[in-house]
Amino acid sequence: RQPKKPQTAGTRHMTHLVHDCSRYVDLDDGWYLSSSFGVFYMQSGFALIEAGSVRAKNTKNILFKNIIILSISVLFYWILGFAFSFGESSSDNPFIGTGNFLLIGYKDYASFCFHSMIVAIATTIASGSLAERTQLFAYVTYTIFMCTIINPIPTHWIWHQSGWLHNLGNPGFIDSSGGSVVHMIGGSVGLTGAICVGARTGRFQDKSEHDEFPGHSFPLITLGVFIMWYGWYSLNGGAIGLSGGRAQVLARMVLNTTLGATSSGCVLLLCYRVYLKFFNARATVNGLIAGLVSISAPCGVIEPYASVIIGVIGGFVYLIGSWALKKAKIDDPVDAAPIHLLCGFWGVISVGLFATDHNLYDFLDCFEAKSYGLFYGGGVQLLGVQLLGAFVIGLWGLLWGGVIFFTLKMIGVLRVGHETELAGLDNTKRGGPAYPDFMIVNNHDT
Repeated sequence: RQPKKPQTAGTRHMTHLVHDCSRYVDLDDGWYLSSSFGVFYMQSGFALIEAGSVRAKNTKNILFKNIIILSISVLFYWILGFAFSFGESSSDNPFIGTGNFLLIGYKDYASFCFHSMIVAIATTIASGSLAERTQLFAYVTYTIFMCTIINPIPTHWIWHQSGWLHNLGNPGFIDSSGGSVVHMIGGSVGLTGAICVGARTGRFQDKSEHDEFPGHSFPLITLGVFIMWYGWYSLNGGAIGLSGGRAQVLARMVLNTTLGATSSGCVLLLCYRVYLKFFNARATVNGLIAGLVSISAPCGVIEPYASVIIGVIGGFVYLIGSWALKKAKIDDPVDAAPIHLLCGFWGVISVGLFATDHNLYDFLDCFEAKSYGLFYGGGVQLLGVQLLGAFVIGLWGLLWGGVIFFTLKMIGVLRVGHETELAGLDNTKRGGPAYPDFMIVNNHDT
């Protein structure tokens, strides 16, 4: 079959073959770099959401953790991760890249900048599930594995020209901007971490109040969601270049991103009002993120009305997943598992249902796909490939996360001590409270 134009910046060396003109390459480089800046800014959103979601006695620790994870992720991705994702060699390997370690011989720096920010996002997603009771050594350990193996190898499968999922069927596995390798991987690793580290002390003991540990600052959470939403346009929009008249495709991706988020947020807003007789602000903002995750994989290949349907279903997926997590007594302070793992899974599957032939043609730069969305008469091949890819990538994240966190637990370096947890990690590990001029009153310090 004819080569497809790459779906992300990582494999866009094909652009040089399609457009033999420096101005096209410069245009794409500028756009990918701009998108890198936007994705980097998402780290601010994650930091604010996580800080607002924990108790005040752990605020400084969670912010420090985010700084460390970003720094380690980019460094080790430069050393090994990018080579395993997109490294070129004399022979194609469908499983893993085998060249350009330390970027030696690789000059497409804009591509590296974009993907280094993506892998940092996946790593940060997982870390939120372990907040308030995890040792820094554990964070550092899993971060190294995440940015060198857990994320890069599946990335090779779906976004490199020789990847086995990329070439499975026609048009192959479709993930516009990371619903699988960013969100499912981050959510699955976070889920295994939350299970292995156990619930925070005092959680799941007061059944009458659903054992909630409310975060100390909803304003921080809200501001973080808006920053993440802003950055999501770069995350999704950075999946393609601007050369060759593709601005219209980009505009549709941005519109789909907006509609997916707003429709999911409205689902959570209405569900709580109808069934519980009040508007739940925290659930609504989580619903917005659930919609953004759900739309990440299909945003480049669907119609705008389909993004509303996907967002609505994504809202219910999150609602059910969050309820199931609490029933199973799994303590995830930021609900990363139901938002990123389950909604990411739904988004990947939705491609096989809602992708249209003409949108695939535009997104893949004039590649005529033989299979497309089931609801548009495109058969079941694409849906089957999406299901297979989603299950394999989800299991990959669960397996690696389970091995890493179980090992850390067995050697006693996963969870902080009981007294340290009760006193708060800011006071015991980070030199003092984040709010030294305020008296912190919290009903869940015991």
